[in-house]
Amino acid sequence: MSYRPVFLIVFLAVFFCAALARADEFRLVPSVVVEEDYNSNFEFVTKGGKSDFITSLIPGVEMVDNTGRLATDLVLNAARLEYADNSALDATNYMFNGSVQYGVTPLFTISGSAGYSRNSNPNLSIAPTGFVSVAVPVDRLSSSLSADYKLTERTEVVASYSYGADYYNNPAYLDDISQNVKAGLVYDLGEYSPTLKGRINGVYSYYSFPDSRTDSYESTVGFSRDFNEKWSISVDSGISYTRSKIPQTQYIEVFTEYQGLPYLVFVPVTEQLKTGGWGWVATATLNYKAERGGGALTYTRNIIPAYGLNGVAEQNALAISSQYQLTNEFSTLCSAGYSTLSSALGNLSSTTLNQRILRISPGVRYDFSIVSSRDLSLQASYEYMMVDYPTSKTDAHRQVVSFRITLQHPFFE
Repeated sequence: MSYRPVFLIVFLAVFFCAALARADEFRLVPSVVVEEDYNSNFEFVTKGGKSDFITSLIPGVEMVDNTGRLATDLVLNAARLEYADNSALDATNYMFNGSVQYGVTPLFTISGSAGYSRNSNPNLSIAPTGFVSVAVPVDRLSSSLSADYKLTERTEVVASYSYGADYYNNPAYLDDISQNVKAGLVYDLGEYSPTLKGRINGVYSYYSFPDSRTDSYESTVGFSRDFNEKWSISVDSGISYTRSKIPQTQYIEVFTEYQGLPYLVFVPVTEQLKTGGWGWVATATLNYKAERGGGALTYTRNIIPAYGLNGVAEQNALAISSQYQLTNEFSTLCSAGYSTLSSALGNLSSTTLNQRILRISPGVRYDFSIVSSRDLSLQASYEYMMVDYPTSKTDAHRQVVSFRITLQHPFFE
């Protein structure tokens, strides 16, 4: 595999060192996390799932530098995973992520980010909604660049580019590359309604697999508005056009001879099937923010990569999350999500994909004050996850009970 995009991470690290010499605000936050999980189906299979206790030790550090016009943030950590009964799966994961934001002028801001992660078992950390990743080691690269320019007091132009790549250490799964270009215009409609902003966006997305390619074009309109200090809403919707080149294998009949006797054989022939179609996309989020907590309810409909499976999928997802601080030290957390993912054979991917994903995860957290607030925290959580595969009439279930201790302390504040 190629690690060329990692040069962006190296650049960000060097940039940090140069920035430290003139930092107005600098913070170094080392941390260590110890986590114990019971996972009832860590391979997330439909039958014969294995359970195990998994111990994780995660040392890390975050460096934050802010000079007013320049803000940088670099996060590094490593996670050592030890399985109680399946020691052959013991592994060390890595994560590096850096970001830079620079105010070129009071009206013009640019920002960039780059990251690398090594995950030995993606099924151990699935997002509240989204594609259930294949349970094989994956190296993931990501980078982005964006710009924000105020044309007038009310009008703002935004543009961004992002790149992502996944490399699987298993020949049964295919590497992928995704690129996304977005440009939009934001207009302050405060003269018609307080805190109301409207926007239009155009998006081009490119997904490349070894044997297939998908191009997606989107055009959306939307708005955001703060109803009051607690409630706000954001909505975007529009149309999309998706064009795919998918390999399709057919078996044709061929007559041949062997020792003068004719017989029939079936020969595989693969050709690129070109498809295209219109659809719609949408994102809507309702936010609540109070003094002691908050939450969000989000609906999303879009096209996402079908990681490792040579294509993309159409996603419909509904997610809810909340956090409430009962006391200064004690908090409750909860997240839940339901999503559907689908693509037809020869349409969006070279395989048929149909998934229904449900995830529920409540938890509690207690923060101790040692030298400063929240130096030490204890967190306990429970997660239930179910994936239904209607095509094969099977499903997979998993329960995870987790206990986490986090110790951290900021220096040079």
